Amino acid sequence: MPNDPPLPGSREPNPEADSPRDFSTAPPPKPPLISAIEIENFKGIGRTVRIDLRPITLLFGRNSAGKSTILHALCYAHEILHRANIDARKTEPADAQVDLGGFRRFVHAHDLTRTVRIRFDVDLRQIAVPGPLWDSIVNSLEHKHQQADRRLHSIKEQLTSGWLTLQVNALDGAPRLASYEVGVNGSLVGRILGGHGPRRALDVNLSHPLLDPSLYAPPAPASTPPDRRAAPRDGWRLRTVDVHHISSTLPDWEQTLDLSDLGLKGYGVEEDEIGAVLSFLLVGVGRSVRDELGRLRYVGPLRALPPATDADPEVADPARWSDGSAAWHLLRNAGSDSAASLPLWLAADHRPPTLLDAVNDWLARKERLDVGYRLRRRSVVELETDAPLVSAIRYAYPWLGSDNVLLRDRVASIGGMAAGSLRSDFNALDDVTKGTAPSRLKDLFRAVAEAPLRSTLQILAVDSDLPVRIADVGMGVSQLLPVVVAALDPSRPGITAIEQPELHVHPGIQVELGDLFAQGLDNPGVFLIETHSEHLMLRLLRRIEETHSGELPEGRPPVRPDQVAVVFIEQVDGEVRATRLRIDETGEFRDRWPHGFFEERDDELF
Repeated sequence: MPNDPPLPGSREPNPEADSPRDFSTAPPPKPPLISAIEIENFKGIGRTVRIDLRPITLLFGRNSAGKSTILHALCYAHEILHRANIDARKTEPADAQVDLGGFRRFVHAHDLTRTVRIRFDVDLRQIAVPGPLWDSIVNSLEHKHQQADRRLHSIKEQLTSGWLTLQVNALDGAPRLASYEVGVNGSLVGRILGGHGPRRALDVNLSHPLLDPSLYAPPAPASTPPDRRAAPRDGWRLRTVDVHHISSTLPDWEQTLDLSDLGLKGYGVEEDEIGAVLSFLLVGVGRSVRDELGRLRYVGPLRALPPATDADPEVADPARWSDGSAAWHLLRNAGSDSAASLPLWLAADHRPPTLLDAVNDWLARKERLDVGYRLRRRSVVELETDAPLVSAIRYAYPWLGSDNVLLRDRVASIGGMAAGSLRSDFNALDDVTKGTAPSRLKDLFRAVAEAPLRSTLQILAVDSDLPVRIADVGMGVSQLLPVVVAALDPSRPGITAIEQPELHVHPGIQVELGDLFAQGLDNPGVFLIETHSEHLMLRLLRRIEETHSGELPEGRPPVRPDQVAVVFIEQVDGEVRATRLRIDETGEFRDRWPHGFFEERDDELF
């Protein structure tokens, strides 16, 4: 999304008042590629529903109106593009939180004659074709590598917008990807069509401006008569051919398309050149959408209580965001950041602010969420208790302040081999404490240095700084924290989809969630939020008005009306309808709220 000029009331960041933002060495996230989504015949949605995405997109509506279906469609498209999983039950982003049930259950009305259609509108100014695909396209032109590279860069600079459409239906009762379609700059480029068995067909729009043969044919000499110069012919129209060498309706994401069956010879253009451009557009646009959905972060409506420890030393699986587990994992394993090689007491004054610092700032500050708790990360050394010196220390510790004779007497009271082994361990420990056994002391130091570390998070009461159990702080904090981490993570992806961020939290906190999401507007990602919280929305409307009037309080994020989309989802005559309610610069709705603005409140009050 383009950067707009600042409006009246916007301000420069205040380092003292604002949350620290430079709390990660991760590269800045890429702007979102997907600007809108259209859904048809998926779950409760029959007729086409379109959602235009803004940095903060709020989905409102009654229960079972179809709000969650929009988020689930993103997860399903991820399954198609990443795993060719057409008959999906579980999806990778949603994990166990969502069970689609397979095509027979998620096709609208369970009608196998319908076609599920999901379309993504994309901002192609943000497209980044991966290196392997780019190299494959360039190398397909044999001796014209440099010329091809320049031409592809030239075409890339002409791209503005486009779309990718996936259609799934049943053939002989079996679900299949019926078509994969790409359009660029307002015109269809082409589509791969599924058929019976291994057969595939390819539609190519040879009249697309970027496929004009005059772009590829060498320039005609000035003396050439106009009627003999290269020009588009009537035959440059949509052409459909069987492509026996394409075995899947999805393209190979790393390779060019073999377009030899198109029969382009005699049209004033080198066959391999137009084939390279077609591959760049047909495969490159789809690959970019695939990668964007691969970064999709879905936070489900039921977040799990945090485990006591994190046994997984690897980076959290993306699916763990669905129950919030990845948020706790991220805080445990990013606590020391760039100063990880220094002791915490030494690094405290030198390390940059961390994600944990930013989360604590939002959790504990009075003018923010003010939940009364903060988190502390602790790294614990794991030593095997059956190591000789460790067992001796554990046994000896209660009596180390007493006369050693008491300890010796205690050891002597144990008979047999156990006494002999323990006495040996104690003698070694005694030598260490006296400094007469430096080799054993080195062994102990080495054991501590080489022992594995595990990270834990403690919840501390702000007023006493004493640790408390998660069971003692109520469900609200456990449900809230994954939302806070997802919002503050500087590496958050293009789309962060959250269901019911307000779950189990007080209205006063729901209001502050509006500022939490608004402070992330400097990150070009999208928050797609399914919510019932009037309070969250009211805070955003207030910030829009304050930004316009120049009365924005110090430390609060500016918000423009074009950065917020409020979409009302409802059932009308059995069909899901999505209505976007426009907001003006004073924070008021320009469109009437369907059936009244949270009419239940007025009904009860008046």
